[in-house]
Amino acid sequence: MPTLRRASGLALLLLGLACNGDSGETAATATSTSGDTTSTTTGESAGTSSGTTGADTTTTSTATSTSGATETTTSGDATSTSTSGDSEATTDATTDASTGDTDGACLDPGELGPVDFEPVEAPLSEFFSAGDLAAIFAAQDDYALIYAGQADADFASEWLVFAHPGRTPIGARHSLVGVEVDDACGLALTYATATLGDSCETFTTYTRPAPLLARTPIAFDPPTEPALIPAPAQPFDCEGQGVGVFEPCTEASWCAPGLICAGITRASPGLCMDADHHGIFDSLDLDLEFSGGEPLATQMAVDGLATVDMDVIVNLVLDHPDPSALTITLTNPDNNEVTVWDQEPSPYAAPWYAEPGTLRLSRVPVGFSGDESVNGAWTLKITSDTDEPGTLASWGLEIMSRYD
Repeated sequence: MPTLRRASGLALLLLGLACNGDSGETAATATSTSGDTTSTTTGESAGTSSGTTGADTTTTSTATSTSGATETTTSGDATSTSTSGDSEATTDATTDASTGDTDGACLDPGELGPVDFEPVEAPLSEFFSAGDLAAIFAAQDDYALIYAGQADADFASEWLVFAHPGRTPIGARHSLVGVEVDDACGLALTYATATLGDSCETFTTYTRPAPLLARTPIAFDPPTEPALIPAPAQPFDCEGQGVGVFEPCTEASWCAPGLICAGITRASPGLCMDADHHGIFDSLDLDLEFSGGEPLATQMAVDGLATVDMDVIVNLVLDHPDPSALTITLTNPDNNEVTVWDQEPSPYAAPWYAEPGTLRLSRVPVGFSGDESVNGAWTLKITSDTDEPGTLASWGLEIMSRYD
């Protein structure tokens, strides 16, 4: 089972021990005395220590003790061993007798250098939010910790390497550019990120998972935690390369300064239009309670935009023990009601879900025509099929409009 890694140093999941090593931390101190000389070793992990005559010594790994007569002392998981006469002894408490593996490090990382890889398209759940994360999937059970369904891989001959540098806003894209075996019996996954430059205008409240998944031949045994390495960022220069007003735009060919790629949340290409017709509206803290029976309905006033919608993004945060009991709709000022959430499976059971009990939803609702009024009262409605209470903490809209 692989170890998932957060480059920030905060563990998201503990999925296993790399290279059959012991990942636990055990404080241990061992002291060996020979004649008038004492050496002491204190470690943060299971290890070994031994005294050496002649000078005081401090070490955190394997040491050798030689003396005429030496006392052996063991404390915790650390052991010091000495020999009499002129013989020399070396002890490594973490040696695997069957493989010769020392200190949990793989002995043979295979052929060092680049490894062939083939990208695999496999979208993640919209709720996946962990960033700076990398793993090797060496079996279906590994894959199932992140993805639903069966992996498209032959695990007898290949691994799936996975990385999630983080969620991306519209206009930013990750790509895997290299897989390499390093001398620590691990893989290094190098990725590049295409971003929008500082002069670009884009949507700011909506992000999506951006997984990197690829097939690669089995490089060594056993698999270990891969490193995730960013390549230099590649910002898109909207001032120098951006396309003009009413010209088609994509996430790879964005608009000139002062314009936004309208309609891109619904289909590609979009159309470059005046960013002044874009607005963000937020309820701030609400803490409105709801339960079975009467739906909760709350309104938000939108003004200052053009006349009809090009993009509508709804964001909400609610606390409820069972989102699968909920139906959520959004109604625009022209009284067109569209579904935002329809008793869908709860994401809480996923091993990577960070906040069981809290649903954070960011979606582009399907059903607005693109020819309906945007200025006026928008209504969010939550209906529950259970008597278990819930709370709507906040909600908001991000809208790009145009004149009809």
